Amino acid sequence: LMNRPVTTVIDLRGLDCPKPFQKATAEAMMLSPGETILLQIGIYPQPLLDYLEQHNFSFEAESTTEGEFLIYITAQEDSIQLSTTIVQPPQS
Repeated sequence: LMNRPVTTVIDLRGLDCPKPFQKATAEAMMLSPGETILLQIGIYPQPLLDYLEQHNFSFEAESTTEGEFLIYITAQEDSIQLSTTIVQPPQS
């Protein structure tokens, strides 16, 4: 178990796809390095975990006795954040 203070707990149980993925990635992108969020989710979110790995977030998944999952997501110094992605308008 991670002993890190969790910044936010996000309950994604019962949401239809792709809402959990969209909400989780949006929240993860707003984290500062070292901050952790906890997701409560009803299915094992493999696409989400793949996405987090590609963007250099650390995460830990554990299953609950109810058959649900707790996903701890922590931003790293080199996590790819939305705030560092500057979208340039197309040159006319």
